[in-house]
Amino acid sequence: MYLIGIGIFKYNHDCFFATETGGVVHNSFSFENNSNGFAHFLSILNSLDTNKEKRIGMESTGHYGNNLMRFLDEHNFSFMVFNPYLTEKFRQACPSRKTKTDKIDARIIYQMLISRDCITYSSKSYHISSLKSLTRFRFRLIEARTKLKVGVQNILDLTFPKFPKFFSTIFGVLPMKILSNFPSAEKLSKVNIDTTFDFVKEGVRGNYSYQKFISLINAAKSTIGKSNENYELELSSSIRLINCYNEEIEKIEIQIESIMNQYNFKILSIPGIGIQ
Repeated sequence: MYLIGIGIFKYNHDCFFATETGGVVHNSFSFENNSNGFAHFLSILNSLDTNKEKRIGMESTGHYGNNLMRFLDEHNFSFMVFNPYLTEKFRQACPSRKTKTDKIDARIIYQMLISRDCITYSSKSYHISSLKSLTRFRFRLIEARTKLKVGVQNILDLTFPKFPKFFSTIFGVLPMKILSNFPSAEKLSKVNIDTTFDFVKEGVRGNYSYQKFISLINAAKSTIGKSNENYELELSSSIRLINCYNEEIEKIEIQIESIMNQYNFKILSIPGIGIQ
């Protein structure tokens, strides 16, 4: 059996090849974190005896090792990924590696491969990592969108405080369309009711009566709030950005759902838990 320890770093990865009995197969070397480096690493892997098992191990170091994991998976090599906490504890236990600031190197990973039974990192696990990245990115986009929504609400509190009373949510398609085209109560109050009602209702689902729209226009005429060019600019820009975030979040959710359906994760079998 060949045991191959890999130390993952940002620009280069360190590697150590040996057998389970300690015989060094290939002296320690580094390969670049790019296509040329990966090709060099693959050529060494392919030069080994094909009749012997190849056990590859590395430390989980965030996104720096993701490309290498994908590369190994594409070339049908299985590998183990160690928790950084465990590798640090193992390093501290090694008599020759007592310095706390030492980085986890390829020899430490090799020694861990010898000392314990390890479960290989499956293709499904790789997609779980992708899923984690997507869900975190979705969460960041939602946080950013939420801040914009708070800003919109604050502007309306100052310029048109009664506007939210006419809708179940001011971030529905219809109210957003109204605000984006008429970013102040003053501008809304001066519209032609008949033509504007037809315009804002075009392509919008759901019931919204003509009478409700008239009430909205009357509220715009009598509002105590005052707008200005700065508020209008901020409101219009915020709405455009919110719509953009909505589109991007929807794309990410489609991709998340695709991965979840492809691998049929058991967590979805729990009542009350779904993709959304």
